[in-house]
Amino acid sequence: MLCSAEDPRNHANWPRFREYASRVRRITVTPFLSNNDSRLWEETAALSQGTTILPYLAHVEIIWSPDPLRWGAPHVPSGHIRVPLLSSSTRQAVVCGSIPDVIDPQSTLACLTAIHQCSPNVEILVYEVEAIRQVLSRHTNVMTEAAGYFGNLRSFEFKRLVMEFDPIQLGPLANLPRLEHIGLETEAISRSDLPFTFKTLKSLYVKSRCGSVIGLLEDIRLPVIRHLSVSLHRIWATVHDISVTTKIIATRFPKLQALFLHASSSSPSGPVAMGVGLQFLPVTIGRELPLVSLSPIIRPILALRALRHVTLDIDLEHITMEYTSDDLRALADAWPSLEDLRVEFPSRVGTRGEYARVDSLMSFACGCPSLRELRLPTLTPIPPEAARTQSALVVHRTLEVLEVGPTWEGTPMPTSDGGRASEGFARELFPFAKRAFARWPFPHS
Repeated sequence: MLCSAEDPRNHANWPRFREYASRVRRITVTPFLSNNDSRLWEETAALSQGTTILPYLAHVEIIWSPDPLRWGAPHVPSGHIRVPLLSSSTRQAVVCGSIPDVIDPQSTLACLTAIHQCSPNVEILVYEVEAIRQVLSRHTNVMTEAAGYFGNLRSFEFKRLVMEFDPIQLGPLANLPRLEHIGLETEAISRSDLPFTFKTLKSLYVKSRCGSVIGLLEDIRLPVIRHLSVSLHRIWATVHDISVTTKIIATRFPKLQALFLHASSSSPSGPVAMGVGLQFLPVTIGRELPLVSLSPIIRPILALRALRHVTLDIDLEHITMEYTSDDLRALADAWPSLEDLRVEFPSRVGTRGEYARVDSLMSFACGCPSLRELRLPTLTPIPPEAARTQSALVVHRTLEVLEVGPTWEGTPMPTSDGGRASEGFARELFPFAKRAFARWPFPHS
């Protein structure tokens, strides 16, 4: 242990310490706890008279309140709060955990201010702590001050907020010259009275209830956005809800190059989950689910001609979704620059509905020359004679990954003749792709 008056730079092992310290790129600190190593780091930093302890430290994770049984009771500092080791070398800061009631908002505010002041070159900042929202609601100047400190900030995220978030708190960030990404995970988002603009933002990630997400997309102005990730959660989602979302996306962000859309719903009495390999497939017992079409969801975004990366992950337990060869053909025709496509939803394929055939893969082979990854739901096999007729008509040489999802139809069985012929057809169509086809019945086979 260092005595209070000892300068660690005079220690015989200081040069060796500095050598190893220069290798550290990532640390975790707990500034609000008394029984942890953060106190030692703070003392060392104070006694070193401004010398940077970890000169190449890039990533700092700040934990507010770990398990008290392991770490001891929270420590509430008085006066100005130091966050040890943060310096101009820090490029990414993650604040996570939860602040107990014994830590007052003023202490929280002081700690956040210290982070902002000590790390002027931070490019990525992530808040994964609910108390941050409470501080922001009580101290509206925090974001304004942060914006003044973070001239180099490229990415800012709020995650795992359990209460309603007011987007007006993002307003002070709008003028940051290098800000390219904002992420927001929250239970709900309030509507803004006035639209707000982020002139430099190229990427937005938002996860919340359907109505909250729609409201945010309508309120925010993103003239140069290229990447949009939307997750609709904790809702009894409908195809109409998702269709409204895709219409707004297509209208507001016509120059998108990457789109991730996830929608999920669940109910306590919903389907049973059964594990099949590394996948979990919903099994619906004793009831027939409504049959709906994929077409209304994808139709609006077909206008986004610049799309290169697309994920449609739709997990609605209360419906059965059909998808046709025309649907897949429309995707291939709309996005000629496509590099990767993932369309995924629980496959409950039986005798009802219409489902795309394996030969619809031809649309991607002909229309998407840059395609590298293609992941689709289960496809209906084509007869062996059809596979032979169409074989080798087109050869796509850039596809690296082809996955066709499984369906659950009871006890797994060997692949049918049509299934084997379909796999052979896909093999000749994409000879350089790593292929994964379901090893149980294809629909209608």
